[in-house]
Amino acid sequence: MSGPKPGIGGYSEERLEATKAFMGDLFNLRPVGRPGYILAGFPPRERPGDPDKPEIPNRRAVFEDFELNLREQMYNNKLQAQFDDDSFPGLFPYLGTGVLASAFGCELVYPEDDHPWTKPVVRSPDDVARLPDPDPHAGLLPRVLEMTRYFCQRTNEQYPIRITDIQSPADTASLLWEYNDFLASMLTHPDEVHQVLDAVTELMIEFVPMQRELVKEWVPNHCPQVWVPEDFGISISDDLAAVLSPSQYEEFAFPYNRRLAKEFGGIHVHSCGDYSHVLGYIRATQPLRSIDFGATEMPMSAAVDRLGGECVLIPRLGLNKDIHFDSTLDYLNHVLDTGGDSPMFIFIERGADRPVEFAPNDVPEVEAALEARGIRRE
Repeated sequence: MSGPKPGIGGYSEERLEATKAFMGDLFNLRPVGRPGYILAGFPPRERPGDPDKPEIPNRRAVFEDFELNLREQMYNNKLQAQFDDDSFPGLFPYLGTGVLASAFGCELVYPEDDHPWTKPVVRSPDDVARLPDPDPHAGLLPRVLEMTRYFCQRTNEQYPIRITDIQSPADTASLLWEYNDFLASMLTHPDEVHQVLDAVTELMIEFVPMQRELVKEWVPNHCPQVWVPEDFGISISDDLAAVLSPSQYEEFAFPYNRRLAKEFGGIHVHSCGDYSHVLGYIRATQPLRSIDFGATEMPMSAAVDRLGGECVLIPRLGLNKDIHFDSTLDYLNHVLDTGGDSPMFIFIERGADRPVEFAPNDVPEVEAALEARGIRRE
């Protein structure tokens, strides 16, 4: 009798194929009978002296050394494979949230124990006229492509490759333009704001296909890191959605996100915070594939009421402050009860780095709770 087909990253070929089939149906909004889910933040079993575990001196080294970055990601894939969930191995050519902003001349900062970030190059509306034209060969963008090639070559193209971190046009503009002045300029200098937003959008439209053409198996979703069909659009981190008023979002975010959705055949939207006040505009950004949100930051009921059945809802725990759950099971049951039959992919999180009173539950308890509701992977 033959054994399981070899897979990648600790995942058997059979598991990979089953997850792809399930996730393909989920994102096509076909009946799948259960939500997708991932067990996030639970401690995996680590083998002492595992040669696959890299020595990480600091976070800066991970971003400077492609091989170290690759080894860390492959090791994390192997650890996640221990859990019986809908996770999927992949590699993420990530060099911080400011890769697009860096193409406009922003200074790059590499902290020793944090992610790379950029300093704004625009301090007032007068600086906008001095911005360079959008150039996909500028700033960190060539290094993103170099990292993508490296991952493909070192793994013989066996691993899916994710789109790099794509901040939305509004988010990217807020990185290259001093934040407070950027928001104030929406009121005082809207033409300059639109000029920057248009340039950023054009840069995205130019750059993303350059990364995609390097990759054999493309995953167009960077946040959250779940597998989606490769032709299902583009994912954006749109955190200004929680900050802008509905009228500001309508003028300065919605038109540019809609351009991206049209260009790439759909959009996945992530935002921290409560962005329920702009869900109407996000709903109109078609094709809308999914939204990602903290269920303790934006009420789960708001997402279900506005978007249930129309896209995949991807709840995470979030900050666990204004809306608070005392345990993983309380959070999970709330999401399942509120979500009902809505297509969902749930990040079942144990509360690491959350307030001390958050009592983590062991994996068997979570699995028993899912089983009690008839939720199981086939």
